[in-house]
Amino acid sequence: MKDSLIARSSVEIAAPREKVWSTLLNPASLQQVMMGMQPVSDWKVGSTLRWIGRHSGEPNDTAKGTIQALEANRKLQFTFYFPGYGYPDQPAFYNVVSLTLTETKTGSSVQAEQGDFSVFSDGEQYRQHSQTFWDGALKILKELSEQ
Repeated sequence: MKDSLIARSSVEIAAPREKVWSTLLNPASLQQVMMGMQPVSDWKVGSTLRWIGRHSGEPNDTAKGTIQALEANRKLQFTFYFPGYGYPDQPAFYNVVSLTLTETKTGSSVQAEQGDFSVFSDGEQYRQHSQTFWDGALKILKELSEQ
């Protein structure tokens, strides 16, 4: 059995969880956090979540998933499929993305996890890419939430 390959990132934010949560679920600010990918969903557990963005300069709306958990001020979890990984649109090739918010003495902490990339032959490369993505995305979330 292969070891799990999970991208993990976290950030401390000087804002209450409610403010961070509001930033996450606002489509305009979430688009900034997600590096320009526009979320499209009705934000209900079991609903589709599509990501409209650009790939190689062309419009692209093939990234998608399903909302698995939506716990106000606590957790957003969804599956994520990106055909750019080069694998078929099958459940085995969907990642799980979890954003977990906790209260701290100075505001909030947000942890992001994405994986398991071990299902891909080049999984460590994708894990590293996601790690870099989430490190940057959480910095943007911090900036927007602290405004």
